[in-house]
Amino acid sequence: MICGAAIAGTYIAERLIISDRERIEATVFDMAAAFDHRDENGVLSRISPRQDELRQLVKWGFATVTDVDNLRITDVSAEMLSQGSRARCHFRANGRFEVIGFGDIGHQATRWELTWQREGGEWKIIRIRRLDPITGEEMDQRAARE
Repeated sequence: MICGAAIAGTYIAERLIISDRERIEATVFDMAAAFDHRDENGVLSRISPRQDELRQLVKWGFATVTDVDNLRITDVSAEMLSQGSRARCHFRANGRFEVIGFGDIGHQATRWELTWQREGGEWKIIRIRRLDPITGEEMDQRAARE
């Protein structure tokens, strides 16, 4: 009986404890949902307040992309760096986009790498890299296609 209770207790504890890596991965999905729902502040809240250029990039994205359809996040993985004070997260974001000046640009496959830093007890993005979906080479973040 005690052994069963211990096993159940361990199982419940493992389900309740969320690692920093899991928290960062979950935040990627939260940010995608915020972008899909046009919640600019929901995305900006994840960017370090010290990163004005990144914050401007997010604002530009919201001003430029007028609609997103069928946004899917896949291939999400995070790794901890700098003794747990930084992390790097890789993911793919695929969907159909409408962009000011271009209209419906069709289905786009994108690949991203975010660098996170712990600031005031929260994880904040300090770097965003757009990667070529096939080669993994860094791309211009503002390009609709390359």
